[in-house]
Order: sequence, then C-alpha cells, then structure tokens
Amino acid sequence: MLNKLTISFDPLNEYVSINGDYPKPSIKYIPEWYKNIEPFTNGDKKLKFPFSAGMPNVSLKKCVPFLDAISTGYMAILEDDIHVEQVEEEPHIRWRTSEERITWHSPEQFSNFPIPDSYHYMVAKWVNHWTVIVPKNYSVLFSHPSNRVDLPFFTLSGLVNCGDYRNPVQFPFLLKRGFEGIIESGTPICQLHIIKNEKWKTKVMEYDYKRVYKNNKTFQKTFIGSYKKNFWSRQSYE
Repeated sequence: MLNKLTISFDPLNEYVSINGDYPKPSIKYIPEWYKNIEPFTNGDKKLKFPFSAGMPNVSLKKCVPFLDAISTGYMAILEDDIHVEQVEEEPHIRWRTSEERITWHSPEQFSNFPIPDSYHYMVAKWVNHWTVIVPKNYSVLFSHPSNRVDLPFFTLSGLVNCGDYRNPVQFPFLLKRGFEGIIESGTPICQLHIIKNEKWKTKVMEYDYKRVYKNNKTFQKTFIGSYKKNFWSRQSYE
C-alpha cells in the first residue's frame, strides 16, 4: 500500500478561512459535457467492431488517460461570479463582492509573449488567497484545467517548489476575445499537479524486436480496455 502524503491549504485571511473554497480533488469537477458523452459511437448501445473500420465503436468516454488528466491532483475554483462585457472590443470585468478576484499584469510584463489572436492582448491573474504546502522535495505544477478547451479563458502554467515556498501562488490567464457573459462561481480555474523533485538522465535504448513484440502482445491480448486492465494504476486524492 502506498503511503499517503499530505497537501495543506493555508488561508491568507479570516474571510478566506470562513468561505472554505480551498482547492479540492479534481475528481469533484468532472465537466457535464464529459458526463454526457456516450460510451459507444453512432448511438450504439453495445460494443461493435465494424468490418469496414479498424477500430471498435468506443468513444472518448473509454479513454482512461483523458479522464485521468481531468481528474488528477487538485482544482482551484472561482469563488464568485465574474461578469464580462465587451465595450469597444475591450473586456470590462466585474464582480459583486468586495474581495479582490482578478488583477492585471502590465503590458511590459508580457511583452514578446505570443498571445494568440483568439485571446485579448492582456494577461490577467486569478487572485489566490491560499498558500499551497506540500512535503519537502515536492513541487506543484499550476496549469489550465486539463482538456477544458470549453472554458472562455486559458490559465498559464507555472511550476513552484511549494515544499519550501510559503506564499500564495497567483494564476495568470488569458481571456477569449469576444466572450461576454458570466463565468460562474465554482468554475475550475487552475489545476494543481504534484511533482516530486528528482534528478533525471536520458537513456536511448537499442531496438529490440522481442521487447517490442512482448509489449504489443500484452496490449493486444485484451480486446477493449487493455490499458486500464493491464497497465493502469489508480491514484488517490482526498
């Protein structure tokens, strides 16, 4: 049995402590569109293997790595509704509470950063009031929620040694051009991936027919769901 490690979330002020919207396991924030995907394509209710196709009729719902990417680690969420209105092609962003929810980088801070045309030429920051603490020799990769291309923003990535750093990490993001509406409270805004700090070196292996054949045979001996049945191991976040 694997030993359980502890990740701690230290509130920056009393309000944050009362509100309780600390990052929680990402598995709690599986998007509805993923839940609504059927396991089989073309409206099929069971597994089929059409003669004209090289693959069975399984959908994205059967891809374990895709779901693992969504559900791994912890997720920081938006604490209050954010209203976005386009005024002369520039976003005006508001929220009702008195707590600071978004701040902005100056243009000089992101000069030469290649922002795609589909996003406004600005870098804002989701304000985070929780200090993330992990054991010594561990870091946290803060990134956009995995596979969430449906969100009207894109959170930029940063790797922080949270085993030693003892301040809240802020989450810079880009806003999609033309978006208007409300980004609702509870929306995932940043995913936290825990990484052990280790030294690595590169090794390039010689081609080995027997090794390649054995690996392929292990995968192909199961008709469907081979990765999950033969290779996958469950991760746990509480």
